[in-house]
Amino acid sequence: MDNPNIFDIARNSHEDDVWPQVLDALREALPPQSFDTWIAPLSFDVLEEDVATIVAPNAFHVDWITQHYNTQILTAFAQATGSAIAVEYTVADAPADEPQAT
Repeated sequence: MDNPNIFDIARNSHEDDVWPQVLDALREALPPQSFDTWIAPLSFDVLEEDVATIVAPNAFHVDWITQHYNTQILTAFAQATGSAIAVEYTVADAPADEPQAT
């Protein structure tokens, strides 16, 4: 299949549709192992005032994503929403029965 622009996804600013479009673009852009390891564990929290908040499983994951995939993520969000979107990463809360690192 000829796909000259892997980020050519439908522009739709409806929040419920944005994250699946971003994931589809990243799935096409990245090797499967990279997508499964680094992108699949992320979850979408909210899109407010052109800032998307993404939740990662831990701080190391945030660091890795920021260093290695942030450009692709920003591009996918821009294509999905039709405008430049900033991305903030947060760390998921640990389950109540799991001890917090101090």
